[in-house]
Order: sequence, then structure tokens, then C-alpha cells
Amino acid sequence: MSYQLFLQVLANGVFTGILFGGIAVALAICNLADRSLHVAIGSVIALISFFWLAIVRSELPVVFGFILLAGIALAANLACLAVYRWLSRRGVNAEGIVVASFGLLIAGNSALELIYGTELESMRAPWLQGKIKIGGIRFFYGDLIMSGVVLSMMAVLWATLRFGGFSLQLRSVFHDAREAAIAGVNIPRIQVLAYAFSGVLVIIIALSIGSRSSVHPHMGFFPLLIGIAALVTGGLGSVRSAFLSGVAMGIIWDFVGIYFGTVWQFASVFGILAVVLLTAPEGIFSLRIRWPRKAAKHNV
Repeated sequence: MSYQLFLQVLANGVFTGILFGGIAVALAICNLADRSLHVAIGSVIALISFFWLAIVRSELPVVFGFILLAGIALAANLACLAVYRWLSRRGVNAEGIVVASFGLLIAGNSALELIYGTELESMRAPWLQGKIKIGGIRFFYGDLIMSGVVLSMMAVLWATLRFGGFSLQLRSVFHDAREAAIAGVNIPRIQVLAYAFSGVLVIIIALSIGSRSSVHPHMGFFPLLIGIAALVTGGLGSVRSAFLSGVAMGIIWDFVGIYFGTVWQFASVFGILAVVLLTAPEGIFSLRIRWPRKAAKHNV
């Protein structure tokens, strides 16, 4: 492998990793809010992509199209949250809610397949087409735009979690919802905010996946699997770990595809997940290197 090809694969891997990291963060923020795994996000990705195709074909203004997509993404995510909360009030545990979320994923994909069929659609977005070359390395406009937006959203989320009281409330809900409620935390409000942020992030993810490949009812399933692998590998309860793990997964994904072929990409990702679960079940970023400290001298 030449040096230039290595850099090109690395650049592609970083863009792919930002996409996987975005999916992992969308799952992580919902998991922090209600300890469930919002796998139905896979069908929301496909739903957003089909609505974008309809917006493009109707030649609506881009700004209006994004406002419409935001409303659809928020409505779909909050509808899923309403189902999860309804089940929770009836005594269904977190594992049962995950099963219900898988049911919503299957039902959503089946409904899209019934409406739109199984034919592959091309996402025609002129502002996502084109590329530039820097030092012999190709950068596609779509990758640059999507990565910039995702990184901007990560910065906003980091600032919110770092400097606001939202982080403390979110983590208190994650660790013990009952104690958080007793302490006065507005749990429904925290969950709505978390799912709303996840819904906005899903718009960028859907457009990125659609512009990279094609639009079909099951387009969100395989990226969802990688996002789940990244979330678990990084460690539940940490948005930063989920994002960094997703970026690492993307780089590995592209390098394995070049060196060993695409047939080994899923095997490599889930092989890493298996190793992490066997050696560090709480996530690879939960590991800490502890250096021996010198014994302190005390005056007698």
C-alpha cells in the first residue's frame, strides 16, 4: 500500500468514523435518558431519507426542507419515546423496552417497504456532490459538510454537558431514576431533550448514509449495528466514549476493507466488540492506567 493510498484510506476512515460516532452518540444520549437502547432509530434514518427524496422531487426550498425534516425526525423520535414511557409505566423493564424498540424497527422498515418498495433510490442533492483535492487526497463535499455539522453538534453537546446543569441531571437519571425524581429532576423533560437532540442528529446521519450509498427501507440497519458496537465498545454512560469508539470503528472499517476485503469488515468490528466484552465489559474507555505513587512523607 502506497503512502498516498494510506492517507486517502485514513481520511475516508475518519469521515466514516464520524458517521459511526454520530450514530453511537444518538444512541448514547437516549440511553443516558432512559437506560434503553433506541434501536428504532434505524427506521427513523430510512424515514428521513425517503422524505428528503420527496422534498427534492417536489423542488421545495432547501431551508424549508430541513425544517420539515426536523419536524419529522422529532415527531418520530418522540413517538418512540412515548411508547417506551408507556411500557415503563406498565412495569416493563429496560430489556423489555429494547425488545419493543426492535419491534418498532421491524415494523417501521416493513411499513416503508410496503409504501416505497424494495428498489434502490438515488439521493440527488447537488450540494452534496463534487470533490476537492488537497495534497493528492480527495475530499468529497458531502463528507466535509456532514462531518462539519456532526462535529459542531458534538461541540454544542459537549459544552452543554460540561458547563450546564443538564449533565448532572442526565447522569442522575441514568444511575437511578427514582432518586433523581426524588431530588426534583424533571425526568420527562430530560428525556424529551435527549430524544430531540438525537432526532436532529439523525437528520445528518440519514443524509450522509443516503449520499454515500442509496436509499431503501433497510438502509439504517447495518449502520445501526456498527453504532451499537461502538456504543458498547466505548462503554455505556459516556457520550464521549461512544463518539471516539465510533471514529475508531470507522477507521478500522475502511482499512480492513482495503487490506482484506469488504467481507471482513463486519467480522473485524464485532471481533473487537467480542474481545472488549471479554476483557473490559464496561467498555474500553473505562480502563485507566494507574501509575504507582510515591509514599507521602508525614511528619511525626
